[in-house]
Amino acid sequence: MLTENFRSRAILSIVLWIGLLPGAAPAAFAQLKISSNPHYFKDGSTVIPLVGYSAEYLPHVTRPTKKNDLVTLESYQDFIKEIKARGLNTMQLWVDLNHSIGIAVDGRMQPYPAEQPFVWDVFQWRLDQFEPAFFTNLKNVIFYAASKGVFVEVTLFDPWSGVSIDSSVPTGQAWSSPWWITNNVAGVHFTETRFFVSFDNGTADIDPDNQAARAAQLSLVQKTVTELNPYTNFYWQIANEPDFDATRTEPDLNIDAMVNWHNAIATRITTTESSLPNKHEIGVNFISKAALESSVPLASSIKIVNGHYVDVTGLPARFGGITAARKYNSTSTAINKLFGFNETRATPNPTDRMSARAEAWEHMLSEGGLYDNYALQWNVPNDQLKLCTDPTIGVPTQVRCDLGRITSFLAPNPPLTFASMVRQTGSKPSWITSGVVDYGTADPLSGSNKNTYWGAMQVTGSQYLFYYHHSNTSGKGGTRYLPVPGSYTRNFTFNLAGAATGDFYKLEWFYYSPGSPTLQSTSIDSLFWGGTPVTKSTPVYNYDLALRMTKCPTHGVNCS
Repeated sequence: MLTENFRSRAILSIVLWIGLLPGAAPAAFAQLKISSNPHYFKDGSTVIPLVGYSAEYLPHVTRPTKKNDLVTLESYQDFIKEIKARGLNTMQLWVDLNHSIGIAVDGRMQPYPAEQPFVWDVFQWRLDQFEPAFFTNLKNVIFYAASKGVFVEVTLFDPWSGVSIDSSVPTGQAWSSPWWITNNVAGVHFTETRFFVSFDNGTADIDPDNQAARAAQLSLVQKTVTELNPYTNFYWQIANEPDFDATRTEPDLNIDAMVNWHNAIATRITTTESSLPNKHEIGVNFISKAALESSVPLASSIKIVNGHYVDVTGLPARFGGITAARKYNSTSTAINKLFGFNETRATPNPTDRMSARAEAWEHMLSEGGLYDNYALQWNVPNDQLKLCTDPTIGVPTQVRCDLGRITSFLAPNPPLTFASMVRQTGSKPSWITSGVVDYGTADPLSGSNKNTYWGAMQVTGSQYLFYYHHSNTSGKGGTRYLPVPGSYTRNFTFNLAGAATGDFYKLEWFYYSPGSPTLQSTSIDSLFWGGTPVTKSTPVYNYDLALRMTKCPTHGVNCS
């Protein structure tokens, strides 16, 4: 009894310390939904590309010693204010981890108070009892994000982090997890780790242990969906990297059974929400070619496909956030859903500002609906009071500033017509007929073995967006871009076939010059489209540049 009272007081003190938001009522916020163009979200009637930054994924969990490296219960308000101040509009959090962050990661003897959605009963979790303080903290984070105009990705499950797999335990051992047989009062468990995110018989579970664990899992989904329903500034992601290492266990993860499990979770979400006021969008995080091309169709309620890293190398065949979008957002292999890039290699190491900038701009200017930079040491150094133009800001803030410039670029006045936007997926953009080398190939300006990459999209005859960078890729498994800085200029030939003749276009170049590689510059030019290709020279740039070309409002009148 003394131990239980101590536990209750500890949790209560944490909740009170961080400050309960009055009545935990949701802030006034339009419902985040998929727009008429399925590659984008909309906030009410406004199409909104999401560009964000997440310093790990547990802002609702107390970790006092980590608050400046990772967003925690102690620092989430400062973190949300900071990303909003830099022009960013999204972050993410995870609900149920298949390990204990306190025990397995931070080396504590016990979990942190309210780190899991289940009650911790002195020595074990109770999967039949939900922890009230956990859901209070979860709701407070989402509420506060809404109050600052920030959207949240809520990932329900993290199956593989903290799981040991070797020859002695080929099916995986989640030794610190609430779902491990000795770690909860009733001994609820999945017979193999892969069944955390897949059925043991393809479309259902036949083993009684898996049936009992699945019932507990679905109960958690229903509880979480019900608790968070009043809030409208989030969407669901079912699981983090469920298929990243599909062949890591023995036996392998059955991909079709995994897709069926995702569909079952999506069904539980939609069934639970059917009698509740708000309906939220649902996404998956698929890496493997087998999942993206599974013969099992995704449930119609799943409208978002998120990827990680620029590319994912190795076998079996896998894709990153950018490579998946280029392949499966094209006409020949179309998956007509929003493509997100929601985890990167860690910032500030190994991802620096130019690596992050290249992947984010390329993805978002390729009709990407979401980009979220994965960060460590978000507040080291503490630059919260410094401007983006301050040359002393550290890499984490440099990255946030560069990402914020994307949201500004995508929000000109008059606004871009995202509902009609179409991405380019060929070797070259169809409307730039010379000056651009084939995607991912060597550019003579970069030197041998140094490649160039680009992103482009357009509303034909109205708006044209283009991003170009000189990079290689680096990393084993999940890759990032490795910048090749220099002093570059290009001559691009524009052929606006399909556009009405006799109109002027305003060309806005956004770039970093070799003499000032940390401060973005802007150069304005004009183009008259008379039906024949027009060649324009770029400014001299250090590594990358972006172009926003928009038709002038009055026919025949130059607005540049």
